[in-house]
Amino acid sequence: MLTSLNLESNSISSNGVEALASALTTNASLQELKLTHQHMACSQAAEFKLAAAIATNSTLVRLGLEVRATNARHPDLNPNPNPSPKPKPKRKSKPKP
Repeated sequence: MLTSLNLESNSISSNGVEALASALTTNASLQELKLTHQHMACSQAAEFKLAAAIATNSTLVRLGLEVRATNARHPDLNPNPNPSPKPKPKRKSKPKP
């Protein structure tokens, strides 16, 4: 039974992070997961999936993780991980005297 998994200082892709997230939803033995110092960036969508999986996992007690998306800790606050930027309002120019 696996209780600790150290994947620090690797090159885990977005697909790998999503696979870990999927595994965490059904895993009942892992207590520690270390994912810091990855050599490649993963997508914000993958970070959201991992955050959601961690939120539902009841066995993890130690987690080493770095996320770029600040809302990844609260995926229900931002269901669209890639929102469109809002256009800036145009300023009205004052007529020249």
